[in-house]
Amino acid sequence: MSDGDPNLVAVLAGIWATLERAKADAKHAWRYPAFCTMTADGWPTARTVGLREVLRDTGHLAIHTDVRSAKIEELLAEPKCSLMFYNARTQEQLRVAGAATIRASDEAVEVWASLPVHQHHNYSVEPAPGTEISTWNGYTHGTDPATISGHFRVIDIAVQHMDWIRLDRPVEGIGHKRAAFDVKAGRARWLVP
Repeated sequence: MSDGDPNLVAVLAGIWATLERAKADAKHAWRYPAFCTMTADGWPTARTVGLREVLRDTGHLAIHTDVRSAKIEELLAEPKCSLMFYNARTQEQLRVAGAATIRASDEAVEVWASLPVHQHHNYSVEPAPGTEISTWNGYTHGTDPATISGHFRVIDIAVQHMDWIRLDRPVEGIGHKRAAFDVKAGRARWLVP
């Protein structure tokens, strides 16, 4: 970070380390963040996703999705997106803003092959996710492996900005802390919580 504050450098290193732990541990509070995009008619929309890749060196995060889901069209129209992570135990929140790209199906093949087989089931629903159905169980699961794997995509998020806050009672420490990081510009700064 260009600002040189060793405390800010440590906070940013801690954020990336926490993201890496969350990616590796399905029970970690940051494993399932809210992922936010914009609908075609301009409304923000959020859904819970699983954090699947953390690439500290390049400043990228990745999630998986079904290519037929609404978020694909939303990101093609507007690649700006955000993720919000929260840990109730540590009282830490991280907001991440970035630009998303969708890996082509041939680029996702290696990731697909590395998934546990039970996760393939997540991409087998028919009709497509978000399709209106007449009853809660009015959908099926396809069985053709080629069709199912064709539904799988990886969304890469190039992190542009991070906003971190940790709530702390003044009697337990110095109080709340908040920092912002412009990842691409290499700029870090403290903010009033």
